[in-house]
Formats: sequence, structure tokens, C-alpha cells
Amino acid sequence: MVTAAMERSQLLDEQRCDRCGARGAVHAIAPGGRDLVFCAHHGREYAEQLRADGFEVSDLN
Repeated sequence: MVTAAMERSQLLDEQRCDRCGARGAVHAIAPGGRDLVFCAHHGREYAEQLRADGFEVSDLN
């Protein structure tokens, strides 16, 4: 049985920050469907601007 926590953990292991390549922690989805993944550091740095640009931003942790 795969739990949501296990799925989230596997997603984190597979996703890398689009800025620096570190482990993914923040997922941002644009209104058109394009998505970006950021580490915790870059996620905090860009989250406010991404939301202002219409992205849906969620923490993967």
C-alpha cells in the first residue's frame, strides 16, 4: 500500500531545484500548466513573485 507520505517522499527524491539542482521542496504551477520545482531556499526566495504572477505554489515537505 502506497501512502501519501510515501508518494510525497518519492516525488522529493526525484525532483530537483530548477535553479540550483538541490532536492526539490517547493512546486509551482503556472496558470497554463507549466511547472517549476525549487529547493526550500529558492522556493522562499521566489514564492511571493511566483504567486503574484499567478502560479499556484505548494510546499512538497
